[in-house]
Amino acid sequence: MIDNNSGRTWSNAPSGVRSARALAWLATIITGFMLIFAVCMLVSGELLKMGIVGVLVFGLYSVFFPFYVWLLVGLKRGTAAAYWVQLVIAVIGLIGFPIGTLIYAYILYLWFKPETKAWFGV
Repeated sequence: MIDNNSGRTWSNAPSGVRSARALAWLATIITGFMLIFAVCMLVSGELLKMGIVGVLVFGLYSVFFPFYVWLLVGLKRGTAAAYWVQLVIAVIGLIGFPIGTLIYAYILYLWFKPETKAWFGV
């Protein structure tokens, strides 16, 4: 474990953390665009015509966008909560056969390495 975060910079972050953060960036960008699209539909009135499905879609992206922004920050800082959140996301991501399964299996492989756990202090 890295004591008092001395010498810990993003340039020496483990590859598992870098890979997970790259996926979090991708998810942040996608949910951000989808949130903008949902807001445009809300303003035009089209989202309300969709009924409960439209409200659920808007609510889903409204929750996930700030969540992924937090995850980006947490992964870079090495927050212990980000370790566990990313672990849950990776396990759920295994459902996305075949691409999601391959990507998240690789993330999980790297996630349990000692250097990754040391980055988060778990």
